[in-house]
Amino acid sequence: MRVLCRYNTVPTITDYCGTTFSFGECEDYIMNVIAATPCTGTPNAGSATPATASLCAGQTLNIGTVGATYQGNMSYQWQQSTNGGATWSNAIGGNGATSPFYQTPTLSNSIQYRVIFTCNGSGLSDTSSVSSVIITGPSYATIPF
Repeated sequence: MRVLCRYNTVPTITDYCGTTFSFGECEDYIMNVIAATPCTGTPNAGSATPATASLCAGQTLNIGTVGATYQGNMSYQWQQSTNGGATWSNAIGGNGATSPFYQTPTLSNSIQYRVIFTCNGSGLSDTSSVSSVIITGPSYATIPF
């Protein structure tokens, strides 16, 4: 990996072989990329965060987990419920429904989300706590004439 630092400017992608810099430096590093430790047993899905969020209609929300164990050979599936958690279905729309972090689609109704962590090696799963998204309407003030 090559790191380039130039005084008072942002290096471009083609500056890595530059020889006319008056101030700055270039450093080379050896980097080894290794696979994550594969999961075994039951994973820990942690707690969905934020636990509760209030949004205006038309906004999106980024949801993740805290206290979760991230290991290799795992699968993730975000789920949603529109009836207070009575039934769950795989999340529709948004970005990252099968990753540890999820960005919801544009929301117009209150909804709940959770994520299921599955260890592909053992086939065991754990489900996170619920993240509740409450859609609030605009507030209007009455001004007398």
